[in-house]
Order: sequence, then C-alpha cells, then structure tokens
Amino acid sequence: MTVGKLFSTLFAAKYVYMMIAGAVFVVLYTFVGGFLAESASDFMQGIVMVVALTSVLIFGIANAGRIEAVVANAKAIPGFLIFWYGTPASC
Repeated sequence: MTVGKLFSTLFAAKYVYMMIAGAVFVVLYTFVGGFLAESASDFMQGIVMVVALTSVLIFGIANAGRIEAVVANAKAIPGFLIFWYGTPASC
C-alpha cells in the first residue's frame, strides 16, 4: 500500500507497521461513515484521471504530427498492428 510507504517515510517507522496502520485507518474510516465520502473522492479522482489521460492523448497526437504520423510510425514497427503476429496459424 502506498500509505505504508508514505507513513514510513514521514514517521521513520517500519514499512509493514505503517502499512497495517494505514489499512486500519481506512477500514475504521469506512465503518464510521466515510464510505460515501470515499466513494465521492474516488469518483472525482476517476474524473481527473480521465481528463488527464484524454489531454495527454490529444496533446501527444498533436505534438507527434497529427494522427496520420502516429499511424505511420505504428505501421513502421514490424508486427505492431497485427494481433496474432508470430503465432502459429493453426491456433
């Protein structure tokens, strides 16, 4: 768990102990009524990730020279666009 790594770095304690402490904190928070807050937080994080990934895709394609250049580069890699490349035909 990432919380274990974070807490072990912040508090200079063993990773395993901090990982267990983080897991206990999350479970207690959920039991106390934090499930709705946790769900809302995860939903918002998902939206941020979708926006970020879409932005990276759009800006990456634009900087690579539009979609035609990306497809041409992909076609230049042997077998990159062939799903069954290198597998026997008898499959």
